[in-house]
Amino acid sequence: MLAFIQKLVDNSLLKFLLVGVLNTIVGYLIFTVIYYLINQTNLSIFIATILGVLFNYKTYSSIVFKSKNNKLILRFILCYTIIMFFQMFLIKIFTFFGFDNIYLISGFITLPMAIVSYFCMKFFVFKKR
Repeated sequence: MLAFIQKLVDNSLLKFLLVGVLNTIVGYLIFTVIYYLINQTNLSIFIATILGVLFNYKTYSSIVFKSKNNKLILRFILCYTIIMFFQMFLIKIFTFFGFDNIYLISGFITLPMAIVSYFCMKFFVFKKR
């Protein structure tokens, strides 16, 4: 049983998912607080993304990918920039079709954002050279 638990802890995909849950909660909370304060969708996404990227980089690089290479943050930022614009695009689509609750839309599209993030980090940011 102890060996099974050790394998789970050593599994980077499991770590990615668990850290992703933490990062998602933190990111969503940052977004909702900022949106509540300023009531501007794109600016809220932009500010929340900047703060979230810094938090996420530290958690993913140190916990999941065991990287201390701070030069990778530029790739990480590029990845999150793409994700930010994709999120803005999806929200525009939802609002175009009459969905006007930004909180629910943002929560609903969290999973697609996580999937895009995973592939971007695994194959672009932290890929083994």
